[in-house]
Amino acid sequence: MALNDEMENESEGKVNKKRSRKNEKEKKIGGEGKDGRSRESDHEMHIWTERERRKKMRNMFATLHSLLPDLPPKADKSSIVDEAVSYIKNLQQTVEKLEKQKQERLLATDSCMLINSQWPHPYEPFITDQGASDITPTTSDNKVTFRTWTSPNLVLNVCGDEAHFCIYAVKKPALLSTIAFLMHKHYLELTNCTISTIADGNAWMINAHVKRTSIADGIPLVESYKQAAGEIMPWIA
Repeated sequence: MALNDEMENESEGKVNKKRSRKNEKEKKIGGEGKDGRSRESDHEMHIWTERERRKKMRNMFATLHSLLPDLPPKADKSSIVDEAVSYIKNLQQTVEKLEKQKQERLLATDSCMLINSQWPHPYEPFITDQGASDITPTTSDNKVTFRTWTSPNLVLNVCGDEAHFCIYAVKKPALLSTIAFLMHKHYLELTNCTISTIADGNAWMINAHVKRTSIADGIPLVESYKQAAGEIMPWIA
């Protein structure tokens, strides 16, 4: 009886040892599985991050390529970078050149404003009469008076039947044609015209006289000149 109990205890101990070993093995395998899944997840994340980084770089190079006008459709990254550096330098030079032109124009404008500040405002009654009240006054010696009217960017000189317009304006399309049309509207005939370039504008020296056969009776010749000058002014302001 005692022998049987001893054999049963020994058999039971062996079974318990086997179970213990099995449990330890399962725990070990389970631990290795978790670590393996963690390493696999980190690897996949690294691959995804690298893929996104390369995708972003490709998009950035494609955008940069599209901004460079002189590159061929297929260009490597090194060519794109070199061309971008060169293009930026050219743009900087262009900006400096335009800034210099801007300063020159501002100086020219300031000079014109200084001159114009001595003249009446353009919206005052056309121009200030600097001479006698009549266009062709006479004295005892029967001499003709030279008269001048001034306004911003326009000076009108009248002597007898002849008039001289001195006009300055920035460059505008078809401005001379417009001036000629307005003079023709008031029956003025252009006899001579000289154009000079000053800063960013043009200066016109125009000689004209009234067509006596066209002007209405009773209208002083000087009024035709002044009316024409008054309509020209808004176009050169």
